Amino acid sequence: MRIWGVTTTPPDRPDETPVVPPRDDEGTESASDETAGVSAHPTSGRGRDPVGAGTRLARRIMGVTVSEVPVARRTDNGGRIRELVGVLLAIGFTEARTPDHDTTSRSPRITARVGLMLGICVAICFATGLLSHWIQHPPSWFYFPSDPPWLYRFSQGLHVITGTVAIPLLLIKLQLVYPKLFARPVIGTPLRALERLSIAVLVSSMIFQLFTGLMNTAQFYPWKFFFTTTHYAMSYVIVAALMVHIAVKLPIIQAAFTSPLESTDKIHNHPVAKETEATEAPSEEVTG
Repeated sequence: MRIWGVTTTPPDRPDETPVVPPRDDEGTESASDETAGVSAHPTSGRGRDPVGAGTRLARRIMGVTVSEVPVARRTDNGGRIRELVGVLLAIGFTEARTPDHDTTSRSPRITARVGLMLGICVAICFATGLLSHWIQHPPSWFYFPSDPPWLYRFSQGLHVITGTVAIPLLLIKLQLVYPKLFARPVIGTPLRALERLSIAVLVSSMIFQLFTGLMNTAQFYPWKFFFTTTHYAMSYVIVAALMVHIAVKLPIIQAAFTSPLESTDKIHNHPVAKETEATEAPSEEVTG
């Protein structure tokens, strides 16, 4: 009996029923892994392989390619763990390949200009806050004139205004630079490790300072510490972390402000060293 081109046997002879090979989406017969001699893919059984799933996630987020760290050929735990260690070392100490042109909205030229506006707000806040602290706790050498009477109100109004303006500027700055938090290498050289540590201190202290200052303007204090003392001490932490950040990023800041905003040339972390390498490159001699 033929049904749709397949020969079958009557139901009373099930032992002689021919086995029809399974067909894939294209209508061709698919062979099993054992008959084809192909071992199981390393990504099989993802639900039962947390090490492999973590390795794939780290590769996808940090951009570690197979050419940098090969995929483990062995599917046992030893092979997977060695692959994971290789990926983590690549994330921590190797630099990812980046394009030669910067055409994104997260260009260092835009980031540097937003950072300049944020830095001006931080400087005004620090100066006016320090003035208020000296007025309330005057040192022996400090003198603040009592005339005109509106001078103190003006300084503290400027303190509140610049602090409030710093909130959206900080959010814009974080939106521009947050992909660099996942940039490789995560650790790298001691200078890069110091840079990332200063950024962590700077961002966390800025968020804390602006949030508590905003709550102070609303006279809402959902914490146990004394606001004035903590606000004053945290301002020095912000200034110190900001100075370290500027010192480390000074080559990028200099190159960003000396180039047009619409330029797409890539800005390196050490542009002076790059220019030196380019000038010292051997040139081709033209012989007659």
